[in-house]
Amino acid sequence: MRARSTCTGDARLRVVWRVVVRCRPANEPATDAQRDRAVQRSHDEAASPARRVRPYHAPATPPRFGCAPFVERLALSLQPFRLVASARGSSQYRLSMRSLGFPLVLVAAIAACSGNGSLRPPTSDSQADDPCDPGGSGSQAGPAPAVDAGAAPLAVPGGTAGIGFDDLRFSGTLSRILVPAGRTGDLDLLDPSSEIIASVGGFSTSDTFSGDDTFGVTSADEGNAIVYAVDRTSKTLAAVDPKSKSIASTVALATTPGYVRFVAPTNEVWVTEPSAGQIEVFTVTTSASTAPVHASVIAIPGGGPESLEIDAAAAMAYTNTTTQTVQIDVNKHAISATWSNGCSTSKGLAIDSTNQWVMPACEEGRIVVLAAQGGATIGTVTVGGGVDQVAYDAQRQRLYVPGPAAAAMSVVGFASNGVPKVLGSIQTTNDAHCAVSAGLGSVYVCAPSRGELLFVQDPF
Repeated sequence: MRARSTCTGDARLRVVWRVVVRCRPANEPATDAQRDRAVQRSHDEAASPARRVRPYHAPATPPRFGCAPFVERLALSLQPFRLVASARGSSQYRLSMRSLGFPLVLVAAIAACSGNGSLRPPTSDSQADDPCDPGGSGSQAGPAPAVDAGAAPLAVPGGTAGIGFDDLRFSGTLSRILVPAGRTGDLDLLDPSSEIIASVGGFSTSDTFSGDDTFGVTSADEGNAIVYAVDRTSKTLAAVDPKSKSIASTVALATTPGYVRFVAPTNEVWVTEPSAGQIEVFTVTTSASTAPVHASVIAIPGGGPESLEIDAAAAMAYTNTTTQTVQIDVNKHAISATWSNGCSTSKGLAIDSTNQWVMPACEEGRIVVLAAQGGATIGTVTVGGGVDQVAYDAQRQRLYVPGPAAAAMSVVGFASNGVPKVLGSIQTTNDAHCAVSAGLGSVYVCAPSRGELLFVQDPF
């Protein structure tokens, strides 16, 4: 429990001011400055020839609590003290405020927010700062209400009955978002600048949606301008030529696949196989028509592997087991370190190769930041429950964490030392569990039961 803070003199006025600026609708951006920055970003991005993004619009939904006229009412309550100041001078004004004004200001503050709502912390910050100790550690005030960022649906071909999305990736080489579309039998290539979708068929199909992500093509990654995709139904790895939009070659897998990733330092393709507790390694060439060749397997004990990310610069790979995060030397095909991540059930994973941060996501609703050198825990932050896959924007240092339990996506920012902080959350759907960042604050979130992707522009 934090010690009781004391405020005297001018600090009391700062308390009132901090209370005033914090009393705002919970479904609006945290501050006018944040809204202005979001609008300016959308204007800048819309003007960019490389990308067309949807502009950010302020939410149209009504405020969740009634503090909109708070400032005006507080100003009226202070009117007598301004008159005193004019008549008697500043010293008399300060004396009046010390002896009588502050209690009345508090009464006005309570009255202004009574009935229709209550004073709350910033809607973009889960920490309740002590007004007399700005920036203090505070206490957890619970998750802030999710804002309506104007999520815009994008229909995926053949997705009316629903699609078991799992893994979404962005290829900088192709300037496309890779969308494995499950039961539709297609690997979709989405151009985020135009939102035109080109489909590559030839994968397993089904007319009905089972409600999960276990059918058909579910994971893909790009390497050397070739897209590698796994089909969980046929248990195959396919090399796709994005120019001809066709499957150029396939190879059988040892068992049901999880995720596929291209490993640039060794020119290999790795496929997680959780049922066997291993990663299957394939050598590849620069030609899609040459099928990948099985090379070896890497055993991952402890339940998993779950998720897979490659740090090409450091020649390291990272995956999760149930309660641990595993570092793998890609040249040696061997585990180099195993770290406890504090998760009850580890799910998604992101890395920042520049800062050497490894970020496992816990299904129960927590993000953990580990140091890539030694595995020390840098920090943790609580997010919505039901976490599965996450998306990271390395340029803006933002982690996007869909949480189906709250039908919202948490936006996590990072201090220069890697300590995470929830900046806010965005309304999505109650089955949105995967996302991909296209950069510049543009994020696509999967909506499986609707067979759609939701486009949102980060407002924080």
